[in-house]
Amino acid sequence: MPDDKRKILYDAVSKDYDIGTFDDFNGKMEDGDKRKAFYDGVGAEYSLGTFDEFNNKIGALARGFDKRSIPTLIFVNEIEHGNRIQALIPGSRFISGKELRVKNKKDLADFNNRKFNILIGTSVIGEGVDTVPAQVGILASGFKAESEVIQKIGRLLRPSPGKGHSTFIDFMNIGCKYLSRHCKKRIQIYKSYGDDITHKLL
Repeated sequence: MPDDKRKILYDAVSKDYDIGTFDDFNGKMEDGDKRKAFYDGVGAEYSLGTFDEFNNKIGALARGFDKRSIPTLIFVNEIEHGNRIQALIPGSRFISGKELRVKNKKDLADFNNRKFNILIGTSVIGEGVDTVPAQVGILASGFKAESEVIQKIGRLLRPSPGKGHSTFIDFMNIGCKYLSRHCKKRIQIYKSYGDDITHKLL
Protein backbone atom coordinates (compact mmCIF):
# COMPACT_ATOMS: atom_id res chain seq x y z
CA MET A 1 0.00 0.00 0.00
CA PRO A 2 1.46 3.41 -0.94
CA ASP A 3 2.49 5.73 1.92
CA ASP A 4 -0.24 8.28 1.15
CA LYS A 5 -2.97 5.65 1.54
CA ARG A 6 -1.36 4.41 4.76
CA LYS A 7 -1.43 7.97 6.06
CA ILE A 8 -5.17 8.19 5.40
CA LEU A 9 -5.70 4.87 7.17
CA TYR A 10 -3.48 5.97 10.07
CA ASP A 11 -5.38 9.24 10.49
CA ALA A 12 -8.70 7.38 10.59
CA VAL A 13 -7.67 4.59 12.98
CA SER A 14 -5.38 6.55 15.33
CA LYS A 15 -8.38 8.51 16.59
CA ASP A 16 -9.64 5.36 18.32
CA TYR A 17 -6.44 3.34 18.81
CA ASP A 18 -3.05 4.09 20.34
CA ILE A 19 -0.87 2.94 17.43
CA GLY A 20 2.10 5.24 17.94
CA THR A 21 3.50 7.66 15.40
CA PHE A 22 2.86 7.40 11.68
CA ASP A 23 6.49 6.37 11.11
CA ASP A 24 6.07 3.51 13.61
CA PHE A 25 2.80 2.45 11.99
CA ASN A 26 4.22 2.70 8.46
CA GLY A 27 7.21 0.56 9.40
CA LYS A 28 5.03 -2.17 10.90
CA MET A 29 2.84 -2.26 7.78
CA GLU A 30 5.88 -3.37 5.78
CA ASP A 31 5.72 -6.68 7.66
CA GLY A 32 3.08 -9.00 6.19
CA ASP A 33 2.32 -10.74 9.50
CA LYS A 34 1.97 -7.46 11.39
CA ARG A 35 -0.22 -6.02 8.63
CA LYS A 36 -2.48 -9.09 8.85
CA ALA A 37 -2.63 -8.83 12.67
CA PHE A 38 -3.61 -5.15 12.38
CA TYR A 39 -6.36 -5.90 9.87
CA ASP A 40 -7.71 -8.74 12.03
CA GLY A 41 -7.75 -6.52 15.12
CA VAL A 42 -9.52 -3.61 13.47
CA GLY A 43 -11.74 -6.01 11.53
CA ALA A 44 -12.99 -7.60 14.75
CA GLU A 45 -13.76 -4.16 16.22
CA TYR A 46 -15.74 -3.07 13.18
CA SER A 47 -17.26 -6.49 12.37
CA LEU A 48 -15.32 -6.70 9.10
CA GLY A 49 -14.25 -10.30 9.57
CA THR A 50 -10.64 -11.41 9.53
CA PHE A 51 -8.21 -10.92 6.67
CA ASP A 52 -8.34 -14.66 5.92
CA GLU A 53 -12.15 -14.66 5.91
CA PHE A 54 -12.15 -11.82 3.38
CA ASN A 55 -9.64 -13.64 1.17
CA ASN A 56 -11.64 -16.88 1.45
CA LYS A 57 -14.73 -15.09 0.11
CA ILE A 58 -12.74 -13.87 -2.88
CA GLY A 59 -11.26 -17.32 -3.42
CA ALA A 60 -14.69 -18.97 -3.32
CA LEU A 61 -16.11 -16.48 -5.84
CA ALA A 62 -13.16 -16.93 -8.19
CA ARG A 63 -13.26 -20.74 -8.01
CA GLY A 64 -16.91 -20.59 -9.00
CA PHE A 65 -16.13 -18.49 -12.05
CA ASP A 66 -13.21 -20.78 -12.89
CA LYS A 67 -15.48 -23.85 -12.93
CA ARG A 68 -17.70 -22.04 -15.42
CA SER A 69 -14.67 -21.04 -17.54
CA ILE A 70 -15.37 -17.34 -17.09
CA PRO A 71 -12.26 -15.14 -17.58
CA THR A 72 -11.81 -13.17 -14.36
CA LEU A 73 -9.42 -10.44 -13.20
CA ILE A 74 -8.68 -9.92 -9.50
CA PHE A 75 -7.19 -6.54 -8.59
CA VAL A 76 -4.87 -6.21 -5.58
CA ASN A 77 -2.58 -3.50 -4.22
CA GLU A 78 0.19 -5.59 -2.73
CA ILE A 79 2.29 -8.55 -3.85
CA GLU A 80 1.88 -10.38 -0.54
CA HIS A 81 -1.91 -10.09 -0.80
CA GLY A 82 -1.84 -11.38 -4.38
CA ASN A 83 0.20 -14.39 -3.31
CA ARG A 84 -2.28 -15.19 -0.55
CA ILE A 85 -5.23 -15.10 -2.93
CA GLN A 86 -3.43 -17.12 -5.60
CA ALA A 87 -2.86 -19.89 -3.04
CA LEU A 88 -6.64 -20.18 -2.68
CA ILE A 89 -7.36 -20.58 -6.40
CA PRO A 90 -5.74 -23.62 -8.08
CA GLY A 91 -4.62 -22.87 -11.62
CA SER A 92 -4.70 -19.09 -11.19
CA ARG A 93 -1.71 -16.89 -11.98
CA PHE A 94 -0.41 -13.68 -10.44
CA ILE A 95 1.48 -10.85 -12.14
CA SER A 96 3.09 -7.80 -10.58
CA GLY A 97 5.60 -5.09 -11.37
CA LYS A 98 8.35 -7.04 -9.61
CA GLU A 99 7.89 -10.16 -11.71
CA LEU A 100 10.15 -10.82 -14.68
CA ARG A 101 8.75 -9.11 -17.76
CA VAL A 102 9.07 -12.36 -19.70
CA LYS A 103 6.90 -14.19 -17.14
CA ASN A 104 4.26 -11.45 -17.17
CA LYS A 105 4.09 -11.51 -20.97
CA LYS A 106 3.68 -15.29 -21.00
CA ASP A 107 0.95 -15.21 -18.36
CA LEU A 108 -0.90 -12.46 -20.22
CA ALA A 109 -0.62 -14.34 -23.50
CA ASP A 110 -1.92 -17.53 -21.88
CA PHE A 111 -4.82 -15.59 -20.33
CA ASN A 112 -5.60 -14.06 -23.72
CA ASN A 113 -5.62 -17.55 -25.25
CA ARG A 114 -7.90 -18.84 -22.45
CA LYS A 115 -5.36 -21.36 -21.15
CA PHE A 116 -6.48 -20.40 -17.65
CA ASN A 117 -9.37 -18.32 -16.32
CA ILE A 118 -8.26 -16.40 -13.22
CA LEU A 119 -5.61 -13.69 -13.43
CA ILE A 120 -4.58 -11.81 -10.29
CA GLY A 121 -2.58 -8.62 -10.64
CA THR A 122 -1.36 -5.42 -9.10
CA SER A 123 -1.47 -2.11 -10.97
CA VAL A 124 0.35 -3.67 -13.94
CA ILE A 125 -3.01 -5.01 -15.16
CA GLY A 126 -4.17 -1.45 -15.70
CA GLU A 127 -0.99 0.01 -17.17
CA GLY A 128 -1.64 -0.40 -20.86
CA VAL A 129 -1.14 -4.17 -21.07
CA ASP A 130 -3.16 -5.95 -23.72
CA THR A 131 -5.59 -8.49 -22.33
CA VAL A 132 -8.65 -10.10 -23.81
CA PRO A 133 -11.61 -8.42 -22.09
CA ALA A 134 -12.43 -10.32 -18.93
CA GLN A 135 -16.06 -10.94 -18.10
CA VAL A 136 -15.65 -10.58 -14.33
CA GLY A 137 -13.55 -8.22 -12.24
CA ILE A 138 -13.08 -8.56 -8.47
CA LEU A 139 -11.76 -5.60 -6.50
CA ALA A 140 -9.80 -7.26 -3.67
CA SER A 141 -8.28 -3.97 -2.50
CA GLY A 142 -10.13 -0.70 -2.21
CA PHE A 143 -9.33 2.17 -4.56
CA LYS A 144 -10.74 5.66 -4.05
CA ALA A 145 -9.13 7.53 -6.94
CA GLU A 146 -11.56 7.79 -9.85
CA SER A 147 -8.82 7.17 -12.42
CA GLU A 148 -7.84 3.88 -10.76
CA VAL A 149 -11.41 2.60 -10.65
CA ILE A 150 -12.19 3.65 -14.22
CA GLN A 151 -9.02 1.95 -15.43
CA LYS A 152 -10.10 -1.33 -13.90
CA ILE A 153 -13.68 -1.10 -15.15
CA GLY A 154 -12.26 -0.46 -18.60
CA ARG A 155 -10.70 -3.92 -18.55
CA LEU A 156 -14.21 -5.39 -18.46
CA LEU A 157 -15.94 -3.12 -20.96
CA ARG A 158 -13.83 -3.96 -23.97
CA PRO A 159 -15.97 -5.82 -26.53
CA SER A 160 -15.00 -9.28 -27.80
CA PRO A 161 -16.71 -12.00 -29.86
CA GLY A 162 -19.28 -13.93 -27.87
CA LYS A 163 -19.03 -11.69 -24.83
CA GLY A 164 -22.23 -10.66 -23.11
CA HIS A 165 -22.49 -8.55 -19.98
CA SER A 166 -19.66 -7.86 -17.57
CA THR A 167 -19.69 -8.15 -13.77
CA PHE A 168 -17.58 -6.01 -11.44
CA ILE A 169 -17.51 -7.11 -7.78
CA ASP A 170 -16.65 -4.71 -4.99
CA PHE A 171 -16.89 -5.11 -1.22
CA MET A 172 -18.47 -2.64 1.16
CA ASN A 173 -17.44 -2.75 4.81
CA ILE A 174 -20.65 -1.62 6.48
CA GLY A 175 -19.23 -1.51 10.00
CA CYS A 176 -16.45 1.01 9.30
CA LYS A 177 -17.41 4.56 8.33
CA TYR A 178 -14.00 5.22 6.76
CA LEU A 179 -14.09 2.19 4.44
CA SER A 180 -17.79 2.62 3.72
CA ARG A 181 -17.18 6.22 2.63
CA HIS A 182 -14.60 5.11 0.09
CA CYS A 183 -16.90 2.40 -1.24
CA LYS A 184 -19.78 4.88 -1.63
CA LYS A 185 -17.52 7.05 -3.79
CA ARG A 186 -16.76 4.05 -5.97
CA ILE A 187 -20.48 3.27 -6.25
CA GLN A 188 -21.04 6.74 -7.73
CA ILE A 189 -18.44 5.92 -10.37
CA TYR A 190 -20.13 2.59 -11.13
CA LYS A 191 -23.50 4.34 -11.53
CA SER A 192 -22.00 6.53 -14.24
CA TYR A 193 -21.70 3.34 -16.32
CA GLY A 194 -25.27 2.17 -15.65
CA ASP A 195 -27.83 1.57 -12.94
CA ASP A 196 -27.58 -2.22 -12.80
CA ILE A 197 -25.99 -2.40 -9.34
CA THR A 198 -26.87 -5.32 -7.07
CA HIS A 199 -26.23 -5.36 -3.32
CA LYS A 200 -25.68 -8.79 -1.78
CA LEU A 201 -24.64 -9.84 1.71
CA LEU A 202 -21.72 -12.30 1.57
